[in-house]
Amino acid sequence: MKPKLGQIIASAGILLLSIGLIVFFLRAFRSYQDYRFEISLTPTPVVRRSSVNIVPLTTLHPDHTPEPTPLLLKNGSSGDEVRKIQVKLKELGYMSGEVDGQFGNATKNAVIWFQNQHGLDADGIVGKVTYDLLFSNTAKKAVATPSPSPVPSPSPASSAADEDFLVLVNKKIPLPDNYTPVNLVPMDKALKASFIQLKYKDTYANASAVSALEKMLQAAFDEGIKEWQISSAYRSISDQKKLFNRKKQDFIKQGFSSKKADSATLQTVAMPGTSEHHTGLAFDITVPGKFFKDTKQSKWIAKHCHEYGFVLRYQEGKEKITGYIAEPWHIRYVGLPHSVIMHEKDWTLEQYLESMPSPKNKS
Repeated sequence: MKPKLGQIIASAGILLLSIGLIVFFLRAFRSYQDYRFEISLTPTPVVRRSSVNIVPLTTLHPDHTPEPTPLLLKNGSSGDEVRKIQVKLKELGYMSGEVDGQFGNATKNAVIWFQNQHGLDADGIVGKVTYDLLFSNTAKKAVATPSPSPVPSPSPASSAADEDFLVLVNKKIPLPDNYTPVNLVPMDKALKASFIQLKYKDTYANASAVSALEKMLQAAFDEGIKEWQISSAYRSISDQKKLFNRKKQDFIKQGFSSKKADSATLQTVAMPGTSEHHTGLAFDITVPGKFFKDTKQSKWIAKHCHEYGFVLRYQEGKEKITGYIAEPWHIRYVGLPHSVIMHEKDWTLEQYLESMPSPKNKS
C-alpha cells in the first residue's frame, strides 16, 4: 500500500527539523569549544591597587604601633621640615639667607648661633631638643652683641709706651682688679667716615684702635664694600656683671640649676673680668639684618684685617686654645707688626705670646 502524499510530506518535515536541530547543536558545541580555547590564551587580568581595599597593618596586627622616625636635620638635609626651621630661624633673626628647603652652611651657622644663645650643644644639627626649643614660646631672638657700657669716666692720659696692645685676657687669665683701659674715646666723635654706623651712640674704644679701624674700613669702602656697623667695643667690668647675671637668670627660669646656668652662660658671655671688651681694643662688627659670617664684609675682614693691626681673635679650629667658639665678627687690635706675624703663623694671641722669650700677662 502506497503511503499517502501527506504522510510523505510530514516525514520529510520531521527529517529536515531533526537535521536542523543536529546542525544547531553541533555549531553551539563548536562555539563553546572555541570560547574555551580563547579563554586559555588570555592571561589573568592584573588588579590595580586602587581598585581593591587594602587592609592596614594595624588591622591585621592590632597590637603593633609603628615607631616614629627620629627627627635629625643636618647639613645636606632637604624638604619641608628644613624649610620650616629656616622660616623660624629667619623670624628670630638668626638667619638671613634664602628659605629654600636646603640645609646648607648658612642654615647650619644659624642653628649653631641659636644653640649657643640657648645653652645647647652647638653642633649645628637639629634634633628633637633643638627643634622643640626653636618652636617653643621660650625661643629668644638673636642677639649678636650686648648693649654698650655706660659712659666711662675719662681714661688717664698715656704715652704710646703705656698702651699694651698685646694685653692677654681670657677665661683662664682675667684682668687685674685694678686694670684701667687707657685712651678711651667716644667713637661717634672719633670716627670721621660717615659710612661707619654705630649701633649705640655711647660707644667708646681705644683711640689708636679706632684710628686703625677707620683706615681699614675706608679701604674696604674704596673696594665697594660699604655696609659696616660697630655693635660693641669697650665694656666695663660692672656692665659685664649685669650682662652675665641677666643671661644666667634666663637659664635658671628655664629650669637650669645655678651651676648649669653658669656653664650655659659661659658659652656666649665672658665672666666679668675675662672679656676682651674691657680693654677697649676689641670690636664686634655686624651687618644689620644679616649673619655676619655669610657676608662679603666677613670675607674681607678675614683676608685683610691683619694688614691694619687687627686679628680675628676667635677662629675656627682654635676653640680649645681661646676657650670660645669661632666669632668672625670679633676683631682685636694688637698693632703692627704683631698682627702680620700672627696671621702668617696662623697663631692666636695665646700662641704668639707663648712664642716670645718672656711671655707677657702670665699673672
